[in-house]
Amino acid sequence: MLQHSVSDGFPHPSRTGAAFAMIFEGHPCRLGETIYPLEKLPVEIVVFHGRTLHLHTTRPMDDAMRDAIDATPKAMLMYEDGTKFRAQRGLIFDTGHEDILGFISADRFVDGNRREYSRAPLPIKVAVTTLDTSGSELSSWSGQCTDISAGGIKVADRGILVPGELTRIELTLGPENVVQVPGALAWSNDRWSALTIGCAEESRNQIGALVARWHREKVRAEQTPALLAS
Repeated sequence: MLQHSVSDGFPHPSRTGAAFAMIFEGHPCRLGETIYPLEKLPVEIVVFHGRTLHLHTTRPMDDAMRDAIDATPKAMLMYEDGTKFRAQRGLIFDTGHEDILGFISADRFVDGNRREYSRAPLPIKVAVTTLDTSGSELSSWSGQCTDISAGGIKVADRGILVPGELTRIELTLGPENVVQVPGALAWSNDRWSALTIGCAEESRNQIGALVARWHREKVRAEQTPALLAS
């Protein structure tokens, strides 16, 4: 599961009062203010889910790295944000994958598109219905989404969906795992509609885990040719 809850003891600024850093999948970073062999370790952001990040490392996880995490879990994630250098406080943790480190930021992250969650082009089966204030159906569409995150979906409805006071969304996250969530039509055109989804934490984490797996597999597929050529 992507979400990793800890009591980190750091102050967490409000959404309106902090100067938020910008991150994106593939963003090169390095670790700092930790101990060998993690100190200055180059990493790359694989996926983000709120303040939780997965970081790819070309050095496989070994006992020395696990011992360093146990001894000093606090670290800084250092990276460039445009022309600025950023250093983000947080905690590192073992994800159980030998090429992926976990990092929980002490402060909230958002990327350049102002997204809080990574998205992936997963063909999740969805059904969307919009309704008016009386509960009468205004529009409906079902099929596979073209991408999904823990905060929203995009569907190729070809202009079928129209805004309503209420929007109901059904997501099939796996065999016998169908969840119904409220949503809202964020934008639409004659080809696509984007909808926000209001998932409970369990469903957000389930979607986050599916998205994280897709991004891990993507990074590994990109790394394999480079490793074969070296």
